[in-house]
Amino acid sequence: MQSFMQPLKPSLWYTLLTAVVLVGVTIYVLDLKSPFDRFYHARNIPIDPNDPFWEKTEDDRVTFGEAMWFVWGVLLNSGVCEKTPRSFSARILGLVWCGFVMITTASYTANLAAFLVLETPEKSLTGVNDPRLRNPSANFSYATVLDTNTYQYFKRHVELSTMFRKMEGHNVRDPKEAIGALKNGTLGAFIWDSTRLDFEAMKNCELRTRGALFGRSAYGIGLQKHSPWTPHITNAILRLAENGMMERLDAKWINGAGKKPCIYETHKTPARLALVNMRDIFVLVAGGILIGGIFCVFEVKIGKKKRQNLKRKQLAICYANMWARKTLRRKRSALLSPPPVPRKYSEMAVRANNSVNNNKLGAHRNSDPRLSSRSKPHRIRPDHNFTTKSVKCYCSRCRNAVETRPRAVVGRFTYISVAFCILTFLWPCAPLPCFLTAFADYIHYCPECGHIIGRFRRGASPKFYV
Repeated sequence: MQSFMQPLKPSLWYTLLTAVVLVGVTIYVLDLKSPFDRFYHARNIPIDPNDPFWEKTEDDRVTFGEAMWFVWGVLLNSGVCEKTPRSFSARILGLVWCGFVMITTASYTANLAAFLVLETPEKSLTGVNDPRLRNPSANFSYATVLDTNTYQYFKRHVELSTMFRKMEGHNVRDPKEAIGALKNGTLGAFIWDSTRLDFEAMKNCELRTRGALFGRSAYGIGLQKHSPWTPHITNAILRLAENGMMERLDAKWINGAGKKPCIYETHKTPARLALVNMRDIFVLVAGGILIGGIFCVFEVKIGKKKRQNLKRKQLAICYANMWARKTLRRKRSALLSPPPVPRKYSEMAVRANNSVNNNKLGAHRNSDPRLSSRSKPHRIRPDHNFTTKSVKCYCSRCRNAVETRPRAVVGRFTYISVAFCILTFLWPCAPLPCFLTAFADYIHYCPECGHIIGRFRRGASPKFYV
């Protein structure tokens, strides 16, 4: 478990867990608030409920559990077979999360491999019984000083004969030669007096002493036999050892031989990744969440506009069907109405006389084109082809035949023209489309009630409002 957690620091693990939960919640919220889903366009198509190939489905939005499953599935590379985000904003965040997971997984895998490969203890010599000294290889050499106590030690012991034969070709006369050979790398190890080796290791930080002591022999002071100074010197050495003077002398002249204390580097291990090293990808995730939120706002506005247009369309279809039913009802009532009840003779004669006079007057009017034109009612043919000028049509609110009142407004064509001027570096001309009527749309108002009847759109077909 420690090796699994070791490539990343705890702060990065906690931040990664927080990012997983935050991205899952954000995807759920973005998909919940978005008005678009997979069957958005299918719901606008009239489908026969009795169709055997049509199956009614419930809301297809991603639930919270499915959103968390998607986030964890992408992170653990387990394959996402369940529902994926449906809305455009949630899908953008999903793509950003996939990029984040790719970078995080690659960094974690590389650092874990470095820990597994480089996390090996440093191998050093353990003493004269080390296998590399007892069974030396051709690339490793060691030596001692000729005709010294150490040289005689290896020569006397039969079990060290292999080492003695290996040392024969590399032994030196002066310890300084061996120290120089150690520094330039021509000699792998130098076996000699421990006190002198400690002194040289403190002077040269490149050198180190390894292994346990062997062939112990103490230092002594030479005196004549039965010398009167023997007990005094012996007692003096014992007193120095008891009061710690020997240790202080050793620390001063042996351990303190170097000008500066040696700082030995420990075994290097790969650096653990922290939040500082991976903060850029978390900024990427934060940017993805922000972009997803912005697109969600646009989706909500567009969906609201589509619902309003759909509601107006349904309202117009409802009114059209109602007017068609009323017209058909009037025609049927006129055809099925009973004949008029006969009246008295005098009334019929008078009505007949009036009808004769009316027939004569009608014949006279038909012969006179001026009278016939005045007698016919004046009808308006509605014109819904809205332009920059006023048109004649019926107002859907006040039900009057009116002549519209156009007014110039800034439309989509104006914004496109401004953007074109900016992209082609015509910045001084960019504000002109906002003030010229040649780039403007026209809204047609009803002069009676002020209702917006229609709109002339440049670059698009005219639009009629119910």
